[in-house]
Amino acid sequence: MKELPRANWPASSEFFKFVQMYIKGEPYLIFGSFPEEYHKSIIRRTALALEKECPEEQIGSKTFPSLKSGWYEIPGMGKARISPKEREAIFYMKKKDYVVYLNGFPFIFEAYSMDYDLGTDEEHLDKIKLFYPEWNIKKE
Repeated sequence: MKELPRANWPASSEFFKFVQMYIKGEPYLIFGSFPEEYHKSIIRRTALALEKECPEEQIGSKTFPSLKSGWYEIPGMGKARISPKEREAIFYMKKKDYVVYLNGFPFIFEAYSMDYDLGTDEEHLDKIKLFYPEWNIKKE
């Protein structure tokens, strides 16, 4: 199996969607390759990068990658505000809409996956924090 970084921290300061995965029992934090990449696309891209199968399941009338397979499990997903220069990441923990003011203007976003009805998993995030003591990882 190909190797993945434990977390693929984005290079730009922005709000990014992410998926929390356990791969072979180990925690990984996988951010979108661009700020609004869908959670389902992040999962599919990760499987493709690892040359693994990505099983699908029906949720309502749509098909999405499964939350669990033989090689992975997904306990959470959501949105975080990343500031790589400051090495700061703010993870929005609640399954709700947030309002953040940027340059005096309101920015409204969902902090969870509406497709999966799944938010950030705190236990998984705490495990990731252990690998990145140089990052100021906050929970909001």
